[in-house]
Amino acid sequence: MDSPAGSAPLDQVLLFEDGSRLMVRHYEVRGDLVVMTATDGMLYSVSRTYVNLEATEQVNLRRGGETGSAALSGSAERSLARGRPIANSEATKNGIAGEEEAVFDGPPPPSPPEVISRNDKGQATWRAVRLAEPLIVDGRLEDPVYRRVPAAKGFIQQEPYEGEPATEPTDVWFFFDDTNIYIAARCWDSQPERIVAISAAPRAPTK
Repeated sequence: MDSPAGSAPLDQVLLFEDGSRLMVRHYEVRGDLVVMTATDGMLYSVSRTYVNLEATEQVNLRRGGETGSAALSGSAERSLARGRPIANSEATKNGIAGEEEAVFDGPPPPSPPEVISRNDKGQATWRAVRLAEPLIVDGRLEDPVYRRVPAAKGFIQQEPYEGEPATEPTDVWFFFDDTNIYIAARCWDSQPERIVAISAAPRAPTK
């Protein structure tokens, strides 16, 4: 992004479909990706389906910003396409102070409203969803968000038959807010009458 001579670069805002926002140095749309320079100088990319581009452009125009562009080398482009930061040397070539490269080896992030994607290696990538309202943590899973956000399903066994499909379904949700990460699970059982519960309540002291 260009700035008037003698002025500091104006950071831009990315608005995401889940209502969250992120300050970045600049961003641009490349095909199915939104490529951004983070405030720490690293280059990242996310699926454009995550970003509310119309709202993002309106906000940045009101702030006096515009989308910027940086010329990237071929290996940098490949790194961005794989959804991971560019290595130190590549970031330096583009005039950006980079950090040690973080390697991501897995399927691409799922596109909303999906929350999990898988590949033929058995790997999975999860999408955590930002909460728009406080979550009631009472073990009942009755908040509206559980009906609005699809659960991750299709798990496999670890025991007794590792890699085989689970014999009972499980629904899992990943949420987050500004201070916490929440993991909720609903574990189904086709024979609930066979569940054995053992009380761990402390016994009263005896004399």
